[in-house]
Amino acid sequence: MFYNERDVIDIYEKRYTLQDILWMNEDGRLLFAPTRRTRNMTRNIVKNAVEAIELGIPMPPVYVSEQQNGDYLLLESKDVIYSLLQYLENNIGIEIDPSDVNRRMSFYEIDNENPRLTGMIMRTIVPLQIIEYRSPKYMHMMAGKFIENWTETREYKIRKIVYKESRIELVERIREVLKAESHGLAGRLSEINIFYMLVVWMVYTNKAGVDEFKYTSNEQYLLEHATYEMDNLQDRYIDDFVECIIYTCNKCEEIDRWKIERFAGGGFNEKFKSIFMAIAVCMNDIRGNLRELFDERSYLYSSLRDTSLTYANINRWINYLRRDS
Repeated sequence: MFYNERDVIDIYEKRYTLQDILWMNEDGRLLFAPTRRTRNMTRNIVKNAVEAIELGIPMPPVYVSEQQNGDYLLLESKDVIYSLLQYLENNIGIEIDPSDVNRRMSFYEIDNENPRLTGMIMRTIVPLQIIEYRSPKYMHMMAGKFIENWTETREYKIRKIVYKESRIELVERIREVLKAESHGLAGRLSEINIFYMLVVWMVYTNKAGVDEFKYTSNEQYLLEHATYEMDNLQDRYIDDFVECIIYTCNKCEEIDRWKIERFAGGGFNEKFKSIFMAIAVCMNDIRGNLRELFDERSYLYSSLRDTSLTYANINRWINYLRRDS
């Protein structure tokens, strides 16, 4: 894949203390997309980070996406900075004394008993690798996903912040309609499922695409293009898409209810599930017979194992569906 010069990502470094990071957060300049964790999981993250600081281990670089207003969206996947800020704001306590593991101390309490340690924490340097806001947004997503190895859930949370000025909230509205109108698989699809399904449907219906000579193998570029094209979708188009999902999901349940229950119950990777259902909706529109899709020995089913949602892949799937129509 070759890019134009203007598409080269621009990253620069700034070094901040944790005290600086805390002040920035208090000023509302930091954005996060944290994973839902238990308090014990957050405590363990903080405890490990504090032990590393005590041992003099430097903080690893943290990649951030610079927003146009100067705010920083932290792209970290382990939520170390987010968890440390929870601690510095006295929202959680951790075990500091090995001889008294049942005693959890807030940052304020530790500051009273061991100001040397709290001083070390506040002076700890955090190197921020800042993705400059003028770099194309899809490259912010590419960099973050490559460096942090996001889960699908984390990636979608980040996407909603990066593209907050677009109409991406449309996906949430579609999900609410499906939940209200279906108690089956259609009503149990997640926002992530619906987002990917809508992107595939938009490519299938020629509402989104890329230059055939560029970006055909770039997933993030297509997802960005489709996200912005959502602004131009008419209500009738969305209504038809919702009807197609409900009708197709009902047919899928008739064909193999056991597999669909596994789908709905989390028995499959979220992205594979999304692409499977997206192809099912397109397949139903093209030929009506979905049984080949449920045959795990078929070429079609095995081809979906490549879950890169690129324009090239979607075209390959759609062209295969149309071969006998």
